[in-house]
Amino acid sequence: FNTARVLSRLGAPTAYVAPVSIDEHGDAIVESLKKSGVSTQYVKRVNRPTALAHVTLHEGQAQYRFEDEGSASRLVSSDELPDNVPDCELAHFGSISLVTEPSATTFENFALRMSQQTSIAIDPNIRSSFIQDANAHRLRLETLFKSADIIKLSDEELEWFGLSADEAATRWLTGRTSVVVVTRGASGVS
Repeated sequence: FNTARVLSRLGAPTAYVAPVSIDEHGDAIVESLKKSGVSTQYVKRVNRPTALAHVTLHEGQAQYRFEDEGSASRLVSSDELPDNVPDCELAHFGSISLVTEPSATTFENFALRMSQQTSIAIDPNIRSSFIQDANAHRLRLETLFKSADIIKLSDEELEWFGLSADEAATRWLTGRTSVVVVTRGASGVS
């Protein structure tokens, strides 16, 4: 959502590809996408609630609590996504859509399918308190990273993987991946 809005505001033709609730929060999501110039032609409106995230700051770091049980973004099925997105130059995947089932498997399969036709960017946006099976999630991300052209992680996410930035670059800058971005909060980006 945020990536689509920013890219569109920067002038890139952009579409959002995911189901959105028919509730008032879903209406606000669709309206925000449209105001930013993002195409909603691939948005399927569904009769499930919008997931909510509660954010608090602790010593400058964001902490999250999610309410997503039965939500539009958690119960994504393959029939709610297009078979193909013609003329797509870059497909961006990430966040909690890759954590909870069935959306995690649905978006993983969609990313792998899209990787056959376009560049892929993965930003796992790891929220460890939300992940029930860390090993399974690491395996899913490793599979997706093999199909990614761009991988973006924070320094905290590297810690979750147990890697330094150099180790991550050595591990993931092979095969298809040509860019690994590590954000370090106020300390910048590598």
